[in-house]
Amino acid sequence: SYRVVSNNIPQQTQSNNDTIITSSSSTKTTTTTHPGPLIFTKPTKFYNATFIPYIRNNTIFQNIIQSTTCKESHALFIHADVKGAKMNDLWVSTSGILPYIFPSQKNIYSGHFHKPQQIIIEKKKTTEKEEDNSICIHYIGSPYQVSLSEANQQKSIKLLDATQHWNVMKEIPIDVGKKHFRVDSVEGLMKMKLQPPSSSSSSH
Repeated sequence: SYRVVSNNIPQQTQSNNDTIITSSSSTKTTTTTHPGPLIFTKPTKFYNATFIPYIRNNTIFQNIIQSTTCKESHALFIHADVKGAKMNDLWVSTSGILPYIFPSQKNIYSGHFHKPQQIIIEKKKTTEKEEDNSICIHYIGSPYQVSLSEANQQKSIKLLDATQHWNVMKEIPIDVGKKHFRVDSVEGLMKMKLQPPSSSSSSH
């Protein structure tokens, strides 16, 4: 279970997806315990992290990412197409959000693409005293191989600690769902050590 701290939340009068919900210290706070997942349908700040659901309009998304709320958050949780990210083992995104628009020095976790990966942007320091301002976007990936384009990909679950700036405390490999295999010859197929088929696995 998790605890949700809620209060009277101020909102900007803009379109549905460009409003960031934040807490107000001047209002009465109530605490509620809920089982199961927590779902955000609008950009929301929660436990010093900003959660941003999928937004089709790149301009709106960019304005939110560059907002003071996001810059002051310890982490960002997004669902975005970032330029340069691998859509799968064969294709790379060429028309997504530019990675350098994201704030630096914070954990950024994204859904959307199924391949687990990191997009790292190293910004040059202008002075010797300047702190590291690199950008790292973590694509969590799908929990199982959805299609042949994900053949042989290792999936995992990441355990994060909100009290430690949402850092990854542990990464647990998972092996569930269908399995896909890619070979380039009959000899390669013969060399594969396939496990006995089960109700949750298949091969290609």
